[in-house]
Amino acid sequence: MLSKKLSAVGLITLALCFCCAFSLKLKVAQQPVNIKIEDYPNALQNKEPVKIIGLYLGTTPIKSGEDFQADKDWLRDLRFMVKNVSDQPIREIILNLDVKTDDTSVDGRRIEIHYGRGYLYSREPSDKVPEVLLAPGQLATFGYNTNNPKAYSPPGKGVIFLGTVVFEDIDKGWYAPTYAVRCGTSWCADPDKPYQIRRVVSRQPEAQDGPQVLTVQERYMTEPPLTILNARRTDEELTVEVQNKGGGSFIKIETVLLSNGKCWNHEVYLKRLDKANEHGMLWGFDPDENERRGLHPVRSRL
Repeated sequence: MLSKKLSAVGLITLALCFCCAFSLKLKVAQQPVNIKIEDYPNALQNKEPVKIIGLYLGTTPIKSGEDFQADKDWLRDLRFMVKNVSDQPIREIILNLDVKTDDTSVDGRRIEIHYGRGYLYSREPSDKVPEVLLAPGQLATFGYNTNNPKAYSPPGKGVIFLGTVVFEDIDKGWYAPTYAVRCGTSWCADPDKPYQIRRVVSRQPEAQDGPQVLTVQERYMTEPPLTILNARRTDEELTVEVQNKGGGSFIKIETVLLSNGKCWNHEVYLKRLDKANEHGMLWGFDPDENERRGLHPVRSRL
């Protein structure tokens, strides 16, 4: 009899634990997320070739800048509708999604959302990704890699904006906020479509004043809110003093192109190749430069 009573008590305890666990799971399964579409009007001047015109969680529309409920599959279910507002067909689009993370050592994470093959980095990208050609005025809906089984905790808040476009002529593109052309193994500003904004001055503008071309340091004083105050160069390093005018505590530098044919990207040094390698990439890992600087990154085997 005592054994039966204990068994009954054990079953009741187990049921209560299960209910508590299930209740807790329900509480953490759905969390509010807020994704805002940003077009940086001061920096992009409404001249970007692609507009983000819609957000969806699966097939459910969500409003830019308003909370919606999402679970661990929020990123896999997130969809973006874009429109080609340029006069050229487009082969590749990269959207940048900046989100908060649970990692206290960093302030945020940037997730690239790709549409089309990787023509930004190679004239002959992998054919594992379907070829696309988005005509002027045409719409496209796409999202993160839907085959990726990894789950991400809902980020709370995030911002989505246009990062890069490569046109049908794969040697022409747009790299926020500038139209660009391919220069060998890199990209440079398109001389036929220079980036110009009107300088902000304290005096009253004169009638003959027109748009003035600003330096790289000056043009990013608008958006993103970062000012380069000073730069010092030695044989070993380049030191840049910046001021963050946005009020945040985090600045992330992803890529630096050096004049000696080298590149710093995502915490490793790369070197420019004379031609695309077997993977179609125009940049390769530079073991000598990383070793010289005491960097020992773990590389994946392709």
